[in-house]
Amino acid sequence: RTDYNPNFKNSKNMPWACVYLDLGEHHILMESGYNEFPFAVFEWERYPGFAYSSSPAQDAMPDIKALNIIKKSSLQIAQTSAEPPMMASEEMHDIDLSPRGITYLPTKDSRLEPVRTGENYPITLQELANYEQAVKDWFYVDYFLALQEKQGNMTATEVMELQGEKAATLSTFIVSLNEFLSKVIQRSFNLLMRAGLLPEVPLSLMDKKAVIKIDFTGPLAQNQKKYHQMGGTVQALSAVGPIIQMFPNAGDFLDGDELMKSTMEGMGMPQNVIREDDDVKKIREERIKAQQEAAAQQQQMAMAQTLMQNADKLGQTAQQGSPMDELNQRLAGGMNGI
Repeated sequence: RTDYNPNFKNSKNMPWACVYLDLGEHHILMESGYNEFPFAVFEWERYPGFAYSSSPAQDAMPDIKALNIIKKSSLQIAQTSAEPPMMASEEMHDIDLSPRGITYLPTKDSRLEPVRTGENYPITLQELANYEQAVKDWFYVDYFLALQEKQGNMTATEVMELQGEKAATLSTFIVSLNEFLSKVIQRSFNLLMRAGLLPEVPLSLMDKKAVIKIDFTGPLAQNQKKYHQMGGTVQALSAVGPIIQMFPNAGDFLDGDELMKSTMEGMGMPQNVIREDDDVKKIREERIKAQQEAAAQQQQMAMAQTLMQNADKLGQTAQQGSPMDELNQRLAGGMNGI
């Protein structure tokens, strides 16, 4: 709707309209509305000229049907090999084909032998394996297994790059999936919020008009994030490392704090173990203060040692009010002033 008044809390003043029509009588039966669009639809891939999206199962349907036919044929071949049709003389009766069965031949020329139909079981198994792999490829089975398995003797970095490359091939579908899930999560959150089932929003967030950011932490989303965020970072650091060694001042172009944040986010580090900016600032201030106090204490101790050595060499008594006299008073007090 574009002509609604958000100040009125009723069903006819909502951003999205819901209208039931009697097309025969051209009459509105009921009119209501929604605060958000109430439906979320996921599209895997839509081909030109088609109103609806396709799916991996739909794309793989020809191979699936062929696989079913080949599987049925392989079972028939296996059964025919294990229990072949038999050829017998016309006058033979009471043939016993059970284990250890005995069949009596009426004449010496009578024969009982299997009929070979020329089946080739290994070829059928190879075709079966080919179509099975084709169906797996339609569903990206190898990719999803790669999310959890380490490939041979590959290093962790190589595995991450391999998984990232495969994630890039699914980037279009992942974006569509994230959009679909984001709408579902946003709608669910708003329903819970309006129903009063969530804690009250802190005033600090209300004042800032904070917007909810949905971050997906599943293996699929994390690998795509690692590939897009960390791939360039790792390559860039490898390239600029030798440059910084030759020209140390060039490292000033890098913002260490932002690099750390980007790396932690890209690698999927849990938020509950990452400190806030204010906490980090406080820790750094306390560290600098402690270092300054330690440096001042060392400086005073070095000064005291120097004055003591000079006093011993000169054999002089410290005059009242002099630095040496002040130092002696501090030493007499247990070095409380240092």
